[in-house]
Amino acid sequence: MATALFRTFPCGPGDCIFLLITDDNGNKFHLMVDCGSYNKQIKEFIENTLHKRIDLLIATHIDNDHIAGLSTMLKSTPDLQIGNIIYNCYQQPKESEKTINDSMQTLINEYMQELPSVIEESEYKVSARKAILLAKSIYDNNDWKNVWYTNYITVDSKDFELKSVDGFTFGKLVFLSPTKEALDKLDQKYQKAFLRYFYKRKENNYINEANIFELLTLLQQLEDYDIADSQPTSNSDITNEYLNRIAKIEKEDESEENIASIAFIWEYNDARILFLGDAAPKVVIETIKEKYTGRLPLKLLVTKMSHHGSMYSTSLQLFETIKTRHYIFTGGNQKERPSEATIAKILTSGLDGNEQLHYLHFNHKNPITERYVNAPIKIKTALNFEADYNQIDAFKI
Repeated sequence: MATALFRTFPCGPGDCIFLLITDDNGNKFHLMVDCGSYNKQIKEFIENTLHKRIDLLIATHIDNDHIAGLSTMLKSTPDLQIGNIIYNCYQQPKESEKTINDSMQTLINEYMQELPSVIEESEYKVSARKAILLAKSIYDNNDWKNVWYTNYITVDSKDFELKSVDGFTFGKLVFLSPTKEALDKLDQKYQKAFLRYFYKRKENNYINEANIFELLTLLQQLEDYDIADSQPTSNSDITNEYLNRIAKIEKEDESEENIASIAFIWEYNDARILFLGDAAPKVVIETIKEKYTGRLPLKLLVTKMSHHGSMYSTSLQLFETIKTRHYIFTGGNQKERPSEATIAKILTSGLDGNEQLHYLHFNHKNPITERYVNAPIKIKTALNFEADYNQIDAFKI
């Protein structure tokens, strides 16, 4: 038996998630997933609750609202103890690596100035500083560099056994995304960006090339249009008819970075928690069906919704494939996320035979979340849901 504590922290539009597992002997495992913005609340949690120890750090994909805070955390906490790091960022063969020449380095320095400033919140003030690459933060610390998992994580990766720095086992991770094809598409985008930004084709591997890969990916994101969840907050009553109508809105996000997002299930005995990052539902569904044949719909304690509840990162079929007690919505923005279409997909999906309610948990307020948290009791009762801004209580597994 063990106890699991799932925690999210508001950090602007991004994610910051922790899973703390304690076995019956008091042994602990600390998992951290993403951090879009590092603030005082997160800092105090890492120092006072985790005691500056993270057994496994996962950055699901290259996107500022998932990794900018990790860079700040590593910069400000050089004595942070990390057991393993998973971050898909140009894990390529190291043969024949070349040194970056002066002209390339000059361009890199110039391009770094184009990245948005990172907001830092200290005990006394809020300030802005120049962006720091997560890859560089890892490379600059030999202890962290040595525990950075050197192979790409894909759906074909072996299950990842969770072992604390003390050697105790706390279940495993089952990877659901990305596919190798998704990473190949991201690499093709990088090859084109390399030609554009350095005025030459990429013909060599470079020392610590993950720095360049991350930089060019972030630069392109400044130009790429992030598809908006155009479904506005409605003045219509929340009814079965209304939810069934908007639940049918489906269009999958096709951005290379989000399709390449890591998604996984943490599994301990019969308990499972689904971490979706910003992953696309089609791949997740296919992988669950392949890896959990005969156990569908798959029962989950918690699902961290993909892409902050975007309507383009979920589907009705997903909720036919899984059955979840608690749905977690992190980050998002003031107008569009979570999408009502995503909430509708959840509320119109059937409940597991042992469950009586869908539990929706938001870690930020906007007109959409307020609409469901403050819905009249008769509506919540009729549609079998509860919604709040609370953290989930620790649960026995």
